Amino acid sequence: MSNNIMVDIETLGTSKNSVILSIGAVQFNENGVEKNFYVQIDPESCTDYGLQIDARTVMWWMDQNVAARQHLTSNRGINLPEALDQFIDAFEWNDAVVWANGIDFDFTILEEAMKATGRTAPWAYWAKMDYRTIKNIVPRDVYNASKEEAGVAHHALADATAQAATLVQLLSWINRNTEIKEKKRGKAA
Repeated sequence: MSNNIMVDIETLGTSKNSVILSIGAVQFNENGVEKNFYVQIDPESCTDYGLQIDARTVMWWMDQNVAARQHLTSNRGINLPEALDQFIDAFEWNDAVVWANGIDFDFTILEEAMKATGRTAPWAYWAKMDYRTIKNIVPRDVYNASKEEAGVAHHALADATAQAATLVQLLSWINRNTEIKEKKRGKAA
């Protein structure tokens, strides 16, 4: 587990061409977070590139706690192309394993935004990993015991940090249990 990056975004929609409000990401290994990145994006700059706002998602945001909403409204953010460039430049993507909570949300929306602004996703197609799958294949009690809570729910950097910390614990549990099973097989042979 050398070069891992956990990505999380907050949006104003759930379709692949949704407006992105913020991007949070952390580079991590089994010892913890090595580097982090966070940027807020001006929603208007997203619509200038054809990204869309979904009314249901706006209504969902209105129901979230004050802390979750406040970090999105306290700063208008920078334009989409600049935010994506900062994100791409923030990490060493060669040989990186890139994680997100669901392979069809964060990656898809970011890739669509990059395409709309003439950029290419910095990760290899084979390097995309699904944190949601890992958290659902371990026993529920193991996940609950390993789960790190985000300081502020629905804050892209806080979510990425908590997800990375939880993933490290879950992968450690999986590796320990794999080693135990291999030792048992060796004794039985």
